[in-house]
Amino acid sequence: MTNAKNDILYIYIHDNPSGRTWKAQIDRAGFLDAATEIKLSGDAEKLKIAALLANRIEDLSLCEQGSERERELVEGDIEADIPGVFHLGALHSGSSETAFAQVLNGQPGGHYIVVRYLAERHVHLRTAHLPQETGFIRGPLSSETLQGALRGMEEADRDYLKSMDA
Repeated sequence: MTNAKNDILYIYIHDNPSGRTWKAQIDRAGFLDAATEIKLSGDAEKLKIAALLANRIEDLSLCEQGSERERELVEGDIEADIPGVFHLGALHSGSSETAFAQVLNGQPGGHYIVVRYLAERHVHLRTAHLPQETGFIRGPLSSETLQGALRGMEEADRDYLKSMDA
């Protein structure tokens, strides 16, 4: 029998231009269901989800921290068919073969990160899955560990993002 704590996934949505990060703990099975839904859909639906997610992150970055508007964007409104940012992040993971496979095959309790970059001529979403014991920590990443992971991603992506603006 698995421990309920092990059936979760920690998800982080980071806006590189503003430096803001939103964190949540979600049900891993629900995350995989959402990701599978998009994985099986066409490219047009994947692009739509990516655009919605990028716009939602930008909107969040412009909100006052702790405001009602920020809460609305994070949570969404299921009845009005408006997904929250973490739901969009889970859906978007189905667009990335690597991230999807890592979450699917990885241990429960891992960490899934979506980073929104704003380059000169485009917006880029980058996803990554970190193992459960990142930084030898079980549970949510500390701010220090998360910032280290984000710095590593930014360094790895720097040349790629420059080449896309060339």
